[in-house]
Amino acid sequence: MNKDTRRTILAGHYESSLDFRKGQGKDEITAMEPALRGPENVAVDPLSPLGEPLGPDIVAETADGIVAVTPEPDDENVRRCDHCGKPMKEGYYLGGEFACSDECALALYHGDKAQMDEDLSHADEADGECYWTEWDSVYFD
Repeated sequence: MNKDTRRTILAGHYESSLDFRKGQGKDEITAMEPALRGPENVAVDPLSPLGEPLGPDIVAETADGIVAVTPEPDDENVRRCDHCGKPMKEGYYLGGEFACSDECALALYHGDKAQMDEDLSHADEADGECYWTEWDSVYFD
């Protein structure tokens, strides 16, 4: 098994664990803590019928990679959705506010879809204040 396959398995394990805890009603940050501990404890490929080991170097490398992009709960430098509070690596910038999804953006517009669409129609203009974008991390630069 190559390193990329092993990383994919561990990343999938992390995502599944995160989704499970969020499904239990935990917020994003609270769900991250136990999800981050999970990959460190995965010693074998759960999809391998022979229980092929993943190797501690891959587990540590992947766990370190996940930790590197995970914000601390009290970090004020984390870019968060102004509606739901979720940390954001991509989403809407709405003239000083952030929204992680269409639903959250619409909520910030108090349901005024026409105004939201009008503001977003100017996204490509040099002075456009409302647009969808991606950032390198959830942290402010």
